[in-house]
Amino acid sequence: MKTYKPGLFPGTYIDTVVAVSGGYNLLLLVKVEVLATAPSWVTNTFDASKYKYSMNAILQFSTDDSDDSISSDVRDVIGVFRGKELVGKGAIQYIPGLRKYLAFVTIYSDSADSDSLNFRIWDATPGVHYLAKETTIFKNNTLLGQSQSPYILHTNGVYQTLRFNKGWNWFSLYVNTNTSAPDDLFLDLSKDSMTVIKNRDNYAQYHTTGWSNEITTLDEGLGYMIHVPQNDTIEVYGTIADNGSIQVAGNGDWSWVGSGDALGSTIASKMKDLKQSDGDIIKSQTEFAVYDASSTSWIGSLNYLEPGDGYKIKTNIPGAIKTKKLFKTLPPWEMDYNGFEYNMNVTAELVKNNKRIDDNHCLIGAFVDGKCHGVGQPKYSDVLGRFIIYLTAFGDTSNIGKSIELKLYDTDLGQEVSAMHAPISFATDGILGTIGDPLEVDLGNVNIEEQQLNTNQMSCFPNPFDESFTVAINANGMNSNIWLTDLTGRKVQQIYTGVLPVSGRLTIQTEDLASGLYFCVAVVDGVKMTQKIVKE
Repeated sequence: MKTYKPGLFPGTYIDTVVAVSGGYNLLLLVKVEVLATAPSWVTNTFDASKYKYSMNAILQFSTDDSDDSISSDVRDVIGVFRGKELVGKGAIQYIPGLRKYLAFVTIYSDSADSDSLNFRIWDATPGVHYLAKETTIFKNNTLLGQSQSPYILHTNGVYQTLRFNKGWNWFSLYVNTNTSAPDDLFLDLSKDSMTVIKNRDNYAQYHTTGWSNEITTLDEGLGYMIHVPQNDTIEVYGTIADNGSIQVAGNGDWSWVGSGDALGSTIASKMKDLKQSDGDIIKSQTEFAVYDASSTSWIGSLNYLEPGDGYKIKTNIPGAIKTKKLFKTLPPWEMDYNGFEYNMNVTAELVKNNKRIDDNHCLIGAFVDGKCHGVGQPKYSDVLGRFIIYLTAFGDTSNIGKSIELKLYDTDLGQEVSAMHAPISFATDGILGTIGDPLEVDLGNVNIEEQQLNTNQMSCFPNPFDESFTVAINANGMNSNIWLTDLTGRKVQQIYTGVLPVSGRLTIQTEDLASGLYFCVAVVDGVKMTQKIVKE
């Protein structure tokens, strides 16, 4: 039995396991989702026995100012706090009778009223700990929110959790905070006379009257070390750092840097703006990687820069590493692996400007008639010393001879790019490309990182629905074409053609539509969006 590598970076990993039995290939789609570590208030058991009074709340949350973009993830949790004390929590759950996602939270107090309450949100995917804008006052035996109109919270900054072990720890900040002085940041930290914070050039030491002033503030994106007397955890509140850069000294000198990214990044992605040369090295507290010019790649035990970790880097050429205000995303590709009789195999690699691209944070999709028929991801080959794409494309008799288009989705950047490649046609048991001579998927001169992200966001609600649902698109006044398809990609209902109304909302009647799974597809101003919807 094969398990995933310990410490695997949070994210979703998709692959196909092939078992050979009696001369036949048996295929199993495997999807592994690795979640970020949740804050302790989410995972710890809550003890309500010490409280005499209670009130109730029906809650939801949105990660933007729109009440349409609300949670539908049952791993998301909402916590209610009196200051820093947790006084109630509840997970998002689906209510079939209402066709809604709601959190039912009992809030406790040791006084009948007047407690000021604030809310925190754990968004399990991508793994962000938010503070909500909204606050309220505790009132015994009252109900906040209704089943048809829950009390909706909106995000207002994030908490970064710093977990320190006894002794030395390498760390960094990825939040902007107004309390960046050591006295403020480490107010709740266990300290003694040996507690020291240092960067490459200075240090500050704790004593009974406060910290020495060699380091007066801690900046996001820089690397630090701290010595603490015991294991401890603190939280730092702020906003996600804006796009910025941290200088790297070069000339063979060491620089201390942090990841600066709330969700981390691959080394290749993080270092792409540096002029890299043979022998450059970056190390964390426990792992390291070296740049190998012959393979134009970073090799070693360090693969990802984790959010909140500190690093030391030594390069030969001065430069800067950049921070992007970015959350990882997954493509809106929907695929049903059931019912396909045949498959073919494609062995490929990514190239750009005649050079291999050594990244594995991209997903590659095989599309027939606009529908996804297979997904793969570059994998590093120890034998070849480079990344190879192993993609299985599925189909049936109606797909034989049809063209296959390969699309690339960068999960770091949250966007899809049509790549160039030799013509591909679906063939039963077809084999295209080999390890020695893979199919080249060429990005040409396309700079993925510089392409503008799609800002047109579509949501369909309620989902599941009965006789009607509403399509909301953040692109009013733009030309659009919206329709429904079934699982085969066949159009079953034309919804709308023309300029979207100012509200960006359309209510769709579906009395004649059979129960089942559908896709709502919208092309707005040339941008295609898809969402899976279910009619009960």
